[in-house]
Amino acid sequence: MGGYGIVGGNLPIAAGLALASDYKGTDDAVVCMLGDGASNQGTFGETLNLAALWNLPVVFIIVNNQFGMGTAVARHSAITDLSAKGEGFGVPGTRCDGMDVLDVESCVKTALEIVRDERHPVLIEAVTYRFRGHSMADPEEYRTKEEVAQWRERDPIMQFANRLIKGGSITGGDAELLDRQALAEVDAAVTFADQSPFPQLDALYQDVYVLGGELRGWYSVDTRSPGAQRGERIAGDSELQRIAEAGAAHSPQEEFGINPQDVVREGTRRDEPAMLPPIKPPEEQG
Repeated sequence: MGGYGIVGGNLPIAAGLALASDYKGTDDAVVCMLGDGASNQGTFGETLNLAALWNLPVVFIIVNNQFGMGTAVARHSAITDLSAKGEGFGVPGTRCDGMDVLDVESCVKTALEIVRDERHPVLIEAVTYRFRGHSMADPEEYRTKEEVAQWRERDPIMQFANRLIKGGSITGGDAELLDRQALAEVDAAVTFADQSPFPQLDALYQDVYVLGGELRGWYSVDTRSPGAQRGERIAGDSELQRIAEAGAAHSPQEEFGINPQDVVREGTRRDEPAMLPPIKPPEEQG
């Protein structure tokens, strides 16, 4: 599992996938990647605790690139050795050099063997560095250009390419060709995305809910009837459209012929603010 729209939001999902592996009796394992900032989220502790309690086969990888947005690790985490953050939950941790491809591969391979054979989670901290800002709007005032240049000397792609060249596996020309091919592949993907039409609105709820084998995709439960209500019917039904737009204003009392606007509470209409009782001074209170 890679990045997620909500910081730390993929952690509970990773536990669910691992639990599914146990239910099905497979030897599947889950690799869940998160940033250093996500290790401060509540979902981090909750998920690691549950994963250890239920012996779930998950490898949690903290990609410590030294910054949570624009905040350095030492400023957002009381413990800067993030591999130790799982110990209190019973999840053993280790570190690897996130700038070394082979060290990361070896560390993750060992962790996967452990979670598959011993059926318990493992935490890895990959120590790396973020070369660019958090976004295009990031002025990067929280670090110096010299610091960035120093880390760039350990660029993992360049380090691995140089190792392959020295080992005779590839030539310098091969490395340049691979670099151009990678850039061309990314450019092609961006062009494809820019030229593709926007998805239909119906796709917004696609594969969000699964209510059984016969009800797949975007369905919602209509509480006014015992059956399942297809969400896309709302677009073609003026009454359903009205109810959907009304939202919370739609009250069950309408089923019994009661207009919610006519319901009063101690002389106050529901759609009007209730008047607070007058506050008496202490000497007038009984």
